[in-house]
This record gives sequence, C-alpha cells and structure tokens, in this order.
Amino acid sequence: MSRALMKELIKGLLKPFTIGYPSVAPRKYAQIVEGLRGKHEVQEDKCIGCGACARRCSTGALKLTDHEFKRTLSVSLKECIFCYRCVEVCPEDALSLSTDFELARTRDEERDLEIKWMNDLSKCLNCGKPITTSKQIERVRERVIENIAPQAKGVIAEDLK
Repeated sequence: MSRALMKELIKGLLKPFTIGYPSVAPRKYAQIVEGLRGKHEVQEDKCIGCGACARRCSTGALKLTDHEFKRTLSVSLKECIFCYRCVEVCPEDALSLSTDFELARTRDEERDLEIKWMNDLSKCLNCGKPITTSKQIERVRERVIENIAPQAKGVIAEDLK
C-alpha cells in the first residue's frame, strides 16, 4: 500500500466524518437555507383570530377553540407537517415559520411542542353570546371604510359604530 494512501486512511479514521449531532453545542452549520420551514412564529398583535389558519390546516395540528369570551389558537408541533398552508392563508401576515427546525424533545420537554395565543371575543348586543374576535370586527370595519367612496366615508363610518 502506498504511503499517501496509508496516511489518508489514518487521517480518515481519526477525524470525525460528520457534525457531532445532537451532542455538540452550539450547533454549527455551513448554512441554513432561506425559506426553511421550522417552528411557527406568531405576531399576536397582528393576529385577528379569524381562524383561517385552523380551517386550512390539513393535519388538524392547528386548532381553534372558543371558551367563554376567549378564542385560543394553538399549533401542535408533534402533528404539524410544516406544509406552510396556514401561513399562506393568514390575511394579516401574523403567522410565519422560522428557521428553528431542531424540534426533537425528550418527554420532559414536550410542553415546548405546542404554541398558543389568544384573542378576546365580542358578544352580541341582543343575545349576549360570543360572535367573533374584537380585532376581527375592527379589521372588517377598516376594510369596509377603505373601499368606500371618499364622499360617503364619514356617514358610513358613523353607521358602522
């Protein structure tokens, strides 16, 4: 066997072939691709609680529940297939997927695998039952006013109140 080949063989056996995953911290990657679909990020101030994301979720990982006068939206990262459909349908661009893709957890850490956020529900003035979120009603009001002729905006804005 040639000396150069023997040298390369020994070097290959002593040097690790891959990144020591997952034991090496901090993680070092050559690059993280732009547009990688990782953990969900929610901008709660932008979310109007319309539930379009939950209705569009094909796996049922994104759930919408109403309890008394609170609407809760939650994403179970154990069920999510990171298809991006929820992000595409969000009318307010409140939902996005980060590049945080290392979501493997032990049983003790499973509580990190669900993301929750809440919105307040408005109630009907006649019957007192919850209708939809206050933010959604306000956003609909804004959109109606945006698309009305300028001379009628003042009158219609008063009527919408």
